[in-house]
Amino acid sequence: MYKSLIYLGLFVALIGCGSDSDTDVEVPQPYAIKVQTFNLVNLDTGATSDITVTAEVEDQTSTIYDLSILGGSSSNLITFISDDDDDFDTTFNLIDDNSQTSLAMLEKELDITPNQLIFALGSNSDNYFELVVADLPKSTTSGNEISAWVVDTRVITTGTQAVLSVDGNVVDQTLMNKTL
Repeated sequence: MYKSLIYLGLFVALIGCGSDSDTDVEVPQPYAIKVQTFNLVNLDTGATSDITVTAEVEDQTSTIYDLSILGGSSSNLITFISDDDDDFDTTFNLIDDNSQTSLAMLEKELDITPNQLIFALGSNSDNYFELVVADLPKSTTSGNEISAWVVDTRVITTGTQAVLSVDGNVVDQTLMNKTL
């Protein structure tokens, strides 16, 4: 009889040792980061600039630009699934659609902050290509003011500083390379 009670006690104890439902299991979540990509790549083919820009996060690739218009831009989403909710290591790739070669790559850690700006810059004749990623500039205006962003690729390729004038009056002559 004592043996039966011991076996019954062990059986009840083993049943009570099932899975622990209080364990934190990270479930992968879908994420989407809004980006706007600008094509400033001159492939010396006239008004066309056959490029693609991709973004890879967690081994998942999103095409964020695939238009062939020099000076074109598009808004897109970098979509991926991850069990991490912090910053995401992202690899951007600028691809020449005609030769399928990578012209430039950039690795950057992104957070979920929306409105990232991606600039695809370059020129075949200068053999210079670059990707620049920046947060959307924060701007506040009042009254008769407007916000304006100036992109002068000459600053990047030649190293000369741009001068910003409005109605013939110099507004800023200290624009720094790659700042928004």
